[in-house]
Amino acid sequence: MPLTPIQAAPIGQTVKISGTIASESTYQYPVALSGHEQLGKGCGWIWDEGAQFTVRDGSGVLPVTVNRYWEIADGPHPNPNRICNIAESEYLVGDSVVIMGIVMADSSGDKFLQASIVSPDAFHPLPNIIGWVIVGPFVLLCLGLWTRSAIASQHRRALHRATIQGRSPVPLPTLSEIRDPTLPWHRNGGAGALLDRPGFVISFSVLPWVLPAAVLLLSNSHTQDAYYLVGLLATLSAFLTVSVVSVGWIAGRVRPDAIAVTQAGIHIWYDRPADRYELDTFFPWTAVTQVRSVSVGRGPRRLVLDTSSGESKSLGWPSPEIRDAIRAAWMDRGSLPLPAPPR
Repeated sequence: MPLTPIQAAPIGQTVKISGTIASESTYQYPVALSGHEQLGKGCGWIWDEGAQFTVRDGSGVLPVTVNRYWEIADGPHPNPNRICNIAESEYLVGDSVVIMGIVMADSSGDKFLQASIVSPDAFHPLPNIIGWVIVGPFVLLCLGLWTRSAIASQHRRALHRATIQGRSPVPLPTLSEIRDPTLPWHRNGGAGALLDRPGFVISFSVLPWVLPAAVLLLSNSHTQDAYYLVGLLATLSAFLTVSVVSVGWIAGRVRPDAIAVTQAGIHIWYDRPADRYELDTFFPWTAVTQVRSVSVGRGPRRLVLDTSSGESKSLGWPSPEIRDAIRAAWMDRGSLPLPAPPR
C-alpha cells in the first residue's frame, strides 16, 4: 500500500508510514521494541507488546503502540545479551522503520498508531514457509473448484437445452400429498433427514469458524505464525464439515423419507412431489427376485432390490429398522399384513 504522511493519517484508517524512531518511553535505555528470550521448551524471541515509542517523518510525530501487532520483522541490530543460539535483534532510537497499522485516538483526542507490522524497510517481513504451505494449496484448490463448478454448470445447461429442445415447462401432475395412513410406515431418519432441514445445514456450515474464532479471540495472537495456525484450523474444519455435509446430503437425497412393508410389497414415500413423480413408490414382492446389501467403499452398506425385469433398484441407505424389516419380510412374506382395500 502507498505511504501516508503522518500529518495526513486519518483516524480509523489503516495506513503505512515511513519514518525514524524519535523516542522510547518504556525503557531507561534508548531501545525500542525490546523483547525477551522465551526459555524452557526450546528458545524463542518474544517482542515486548508493551512497547511505546514515537516515529517522526517530515510532516510530524506520531506515537506508536504494539500491544496487538501481527508481525515485527528482525531489527537492524543484533541483541548483545542473548543466551539462546538463535537470531535475536532489536530496534534503537534513530532507526528507520516502516509501520503499518490503524490510526486511533486516545481519551484526549490525540492520534496514535496501533501497529500491526513493524519493519526496518518495506520488503520485510516475508511470509514464512508455513504460510506458503497452508495458504498456497488452499487458494489453488479453491480456484480449481470454482473453475470446475463453472465448467460443469455450463455443460449441464447445454445438455438441458439440447434435451428439452425449446419446450415450455409444464407443472407436475397432481399427486397424493399425504401418506396412506393404513400402511405401517417407518420414518427413515438419520443424517440424510437432518440435512434436509435448513436450520441444521446453516448451523453446521457455521461450525468451522467457531474453533478458529475462539483461538483468535482467546489467544490474543501476536505473530503471523499464530494467524497461520488459525487459518490452518479454519481450513481443516471447513473441509471436514463440507465433506460431511456433502456426502450426507448426496446420500440423503436418494433415501426414501418413509417405507412401509406389507404382504403386497414395499411401499415408498418421498416428501418432495418431484421425487414421488420421478421415482418408484411401490415394489411388489412378485417383481422382486433378491434383496441384498452392497458395499460402497468403507461406508455403510446400501440396500438393493433385484427385480424380475433384470434391473436393480437402490433404496439408498435406509435406517437399520427399515433395513431389518425389509430383510425379514423378504424371508417371510406370507405373514405380513395385507394392505387395506382401496376406497
